[in-house]
Amino acid sequence: MSAAPTLTVRLHIVTPAGGRLPPVDLTVAPAMTLRDVLGLLARTDALPPGAGWTFRARDGTVLQPDDALREVAERYGTTGSVLELILVPMPGPGPVGGAAPPARADDAEPLAFDDAPRPRPPRAPAPARSAGVKRKAPLTERRATVRYYTRMNPDRMFPLLVILSAEQIEEVLKARVKQAVSEAFKVAEGSVVEIEPVLPGCDCYPPRHALVVGSQGAVTEAFWVVPRVLGRVHGARVLIRQGDRVLAEVPLDIRVAKQTLAVACGLMSLAAPYLTMGLKSLNLDYESQKADGFPLYQRAGSWVAENLRPEWLGLGFLGLAFLLYLWTRPRRRDVFWDVNVK
Repeated sequence: MSAAPTLTVRLHIVTPAGGRLPPVDLTVAPAMTLRDVLGLLARTDALPPGAGWTFRARDGTVLQPDDALREVAERYGTTGSVLELILVPMPGPGPVGGAAPPARADDAEPLAFDDAPRPRPPRAPAPARSAGVKRKAPLTERRATVRYYTRMNPDRMFPLLVILSAEQIEEVLKARVKQAVSEAFKVAEGSVVEIEPVLPGCDCYPPRHALVVGSQGAVTEAFWVVPRVLGRVHGARVLIRQGDRVLAEVPLDIRVAKQTLAVACGLMSLAAPYLTMGLKSLNLDYESQKADGFPLYQRAGSWVAENLRPEWLGLGFLGLAFLLYLWTRPRRRDVFWDVNVK
């Protein structure tokens, strides 16, 4: 018949005065509980009187009196085949062999088995906290800068740029582009403001947008405007809101006009065939004049030669050369999107 399994338990006992007793080795059954081990020590007078006791593992974890030794060994491990435990006194008297009052988790401090117990340093008082008081974000000064086209054409898309910054934004030099700046306003850092362009008679995409106010730097948002009316856009402005409060308002000066010259050229392209037919019926076209010896063209050429001065002709070719240069020169970068502080 095989012998019942046993477990060697080595107890390191700390006295109420803070000293250390020599380790006590017990060979017991693994099914015993810590309460049973404590009662065994009390019966053999191995414990100093006048204190309640509790067990701790090697890492300082407080153990419960009803924990079995087998469970403690599996949970926290053994040194070789020996389960090492610490037995420490608890404040206040307690019955020998009974369950000591549970220790607080923050009182559990790992104790080295080869060193004497060290006094615990006093805890620093916890900082006082004001319940329900939330720290407010600091206020920062911002201004809204709106860059837009002062003259637009119907059913075409034009950009509108809104910039929130602490500094003034440098104005760009571009035809029909203007810049408007609001008064400075204060807003909390990290808060969200809403930008809404108000352009009667125009479609705006997106209709509004939310921006987060950063601690530094400029934040921008681009809107796209499609005019649907002609003439001045009355009441055009950009609103900067936070909740129901309007932080700033930037008025805009926008006019919508048609491209009349382009429309006239388009109509002339439609009328050109009919005009040619009319000239032919009046014998003023090229074929009729060729048969008659170009009398009309000769008279027109004689008039030009007699009345057109050479310097005028030179200026005309110079102007034509300038227009052709503008037409064929390389396209420059669009400065509309440049955001530079002054």
